[in-house]
Amino acid sequence: MALSKDPEKRARSLANLRKGKAKPGNSRAMTHGGGADASKLPAATKAAARADIEAELAASAPVRAADGSLPVADRAIVELAASALARHRHVEAWLDAEGFFTPKGNLRPVVVQLGKIDRALTELLDRLGMTPRSRATLGVDLARTVSLADAMSEPDPEKRKTMLADAGLAVDGTAEEVTDE
Repeated sequence: MALSKDPEKRARSLANLRKGKAKPGNSRAMTHGGGADASKLPAATKAAARADIEAELAASAPVRAADGSLPVADRAIVELAASALARHRHVEAWLDAEGFFTPKGNLRPVVVQLGKIDRALTELLDRLGMTPRSRATLGVDLARTVSLADAMSEPDPEKRKTMLADAGLAVDGTAEEVTDE
């Protein structure tokens, strides 16, 4: 629609337009938020969704510092992973409510965006050693169990008893000591 050449009519039409940008944190026009720049999402939404996720990820990361906490070098990746996981959950909740298809039967573009979020999240979790493949690559054994063969072949009786208990074999100390002599 073209603007009128009549200056008065044109001025009235232009007066109806709003000037300026939306205030920071305005999410009225946001639908799923999958493609949104994370810095433009409402701060309260980001902080609330990410804080719990970040704490869970930090607590469950398999690689630990000497004091048992998350290594300082991993904190940035945990923050990024928490942000990606929060976005993933937000988009998934939106898709659960709205459906994967439009009323005309077309796949919603946000489904493609969700795939990108999933790939980024998987890459971040891989870097943290939080996927089976990455744990195997890192050599991290989450169960940290002692093999029965190692325990049985331990020459020191006290250490063998401890290792057998760690391997899940109850040792009550009543059995005779068997030696190879």
